[in-house]
Amino acid sequence: MTVAEKVGQMMQIDERALGLGGNVTEYYIGSILSGGGGWPQYAPNTPTAWADMVDNFQAKALKTRLRIPLVYGVDAVHGHNNVFGATVFPHHVGLGAAGNATLVEEIAAAVAKEVAATGIRWTFSPAVTVCLDPRWGRCYESFGADPGLVTEMAIAEIRGWMKVPYEAGNFPGTVFMAPTAKHYVGDGGTRGGVDRGETVGGEAVLRHVHLPPYVAAVAEGVPTIMASYSSWNGVKMHGNSYLLTDVLRKEMGFLGVLVSDWEALKELPGSYEDQVALGVNAGLDMIMVPNDFANFSSTLTSLINSGRVPMSRIDEAVSRVLSLKHSLGLFDKDLVCARHSSSFFSSSSSSLSSRFLPFFGCPEHRQLAQKAVAASLVLLQDSWRRGGNGGGYNVAVWGRGRKKMFPLPVDGARIVVAGSHANDIGRQCGGWTISWQGEAGPITKGTTIWQGIKELISGRAASLTYIGYPPEDDRYENGTRKRPIEATREAAAAWVKRARSVEADLGIVVVGEPPYAEYKGDNQQLELSGPARSTIFGICNQIPCVVVVVSGRPLNVTGMLPHLDALIAAWLPGSEGNGVADVLFDETVDFKGKLPLPWFRSVRDLQPDHSPGPNPPLFPMGFGLNKAGNPMGTVDGEGAP
Repeated sequence: MTVAEKVGQMMQIDERALGLGGNVTEYYIGSILSGGGGWPQYAPNTPTAWADMVDNFQAKALKTRLRIPLVYGVDAVHGHNNVFGATVFPHHVGLGAAGNATLVEEIAAAVAKEVAATGIRWTFSPAVTVCLDPRWGRCYESFGADPGLVTEMAIAEIRGWMKVPYEAGNFPGTVFMAPTAKHYVGDGGTRGGVDRGETVGGEAVLRHVHLPPYVAAVAEGVPTIMASYSSWNGVKMHGNSYLLTDVLRKEMGFLGVLVSDWEALKELPGSYEDQVALGVNAGLDMIMVPNDFANFSSTLTSLINSGRVPMSRIDEAVSRVLSLKHSLGLFDKDLVCARHSSSFFSSSSSSLSSRFLPFFGCPEHRQLAQKAVAASLVLLQDSWRRGGNGGGYNVAVWGRGRKKMFPLPVDGARIVVAGSHANDIGRQCGGWTISWQGEAGPITKGTTIWQGIKELISGRAASLTYIGYPPEDDRYENGTRKRPIEATREAAAAWVKRARSVEADLGIVVVGEPPYAEYKGDNQQLELSGPARSTIFGICNQIPCVVVVVSGRPLNVTGMLPHLDALIAAWLPGSEGNGVADVLFDETVDFKGKLPLPWFRSVRDLQPDHSPGPNPPLFPMGFGLNKAGNPMGTVDGEGAP
């Protein structure tokens, strides 16, 4: 291989930077990705359009002298979440709450099939980070704060990605889908929960808290690992040769591809030449450029020619990239293409995409997602604030002598559902859904929580009323936003007045966070919005109510607990909100979730170094009630208030 061919294999480029793909051939590009919000530029956001896009780029790669195929990567972090109509599963924090490794493995295998329907064979998941601070904007990508839980769930997901049977589309000796353990290492332990910040502490803490999931992932045979933007004791991970090479390679025995994060080299010290030399010499094999590929190619070539980056390091990196492609079967003519034969002249009925297209967003996968949502819900409080016999509630519906809310009455009950997250697919999916940051509104297919409730009990309740918040009927037309998401104060006041006029026996209030991702989600307050609090007080001060919090992390609810009867953490459930309805109103479905991280009492208790705060958590890690009112156990043995 020439130097140019080797450098090309080490580059990963965002498809949006490549246009029609001519540069793939010119620069011998080894990998392409679709980052958050990426999809075919000149076609609709459909699985077949994705497969055609992958094939177009692959055709360009196969025109090079050595005909080395591309490997295409995507951020499929809770489903094939960039693609409209994919099944969107709960984010990792919810799966950590479910704590069911078998379920996580089944989900990963299902998502692998949906990703394969678009011709893609590499996913940047799972995040095996241990989240120690909910202020971090990526906390929901973590399975939790317990290294043991994170390790168990991460290994299950890696197995799921790689377990699709050979007869389904690959051959003995190949790996069907390449997962990525990320972000190596310590990204969930930065001071104050600052994304891309600094993790401070001795190596013993790093090895005890943050390294165990990677040790297990390497032992499981994970084929790729992504480095973290963060620093450890002042040294950026992308340039930390001790942790990238001495620990990960020599000590842990990792043989796969070590890939950078998006433009992460530019966060290293020095000039661009210094940054590239530092990252590659530290042990990175593939660089997610992702746009300025011409500059990277010329810079790395110059560094090789000058001897600052030895050819032995380049050969090592390229060998690993080629080995990954071989392990995926990409050198086989029947597996290299997504939807067409390897001649690129005709569609193939036995193509990768055609084999797996029936699985894309299929009913079975949506049922699995619904099951996962139900398993992830955590019941934090189940009380009864209405006094003895008849004060402030309908005795005919609730009976006498109640001490808690569950099981909820349905037959003959007048039920009102309210809140900004009750009827909003985008909000319940969160970040990394269709776009990088996510977005409120009908952004993809699925069932909202309100729709799920309506489908389940509309024939049994005396009345079922949705009043939303804020007034939402005029916000969208054919999926296009017509006015700003956030309500004005006038709209809030009008809604509260309307809420107080509704006659009902039970209120279901669904509120939470707006969608976000990465550093844009860093939050030092962790408060529910004013409109959310108005919704809670407007409903719960009148009738018995259940508050469902849709969020990627614990939020400050301490002051609200006396004003509500029951409190549920629903995390970011994804596209199948009927799983929430199942737990609320189906007597045969109980709460199973337990907190995967502590629920703080006050943000003042969250210490920069993650040491214990002045007050114990409001709810400890591992806490969760069932419908009988019994705690299901805690990690640290403490009870809840």
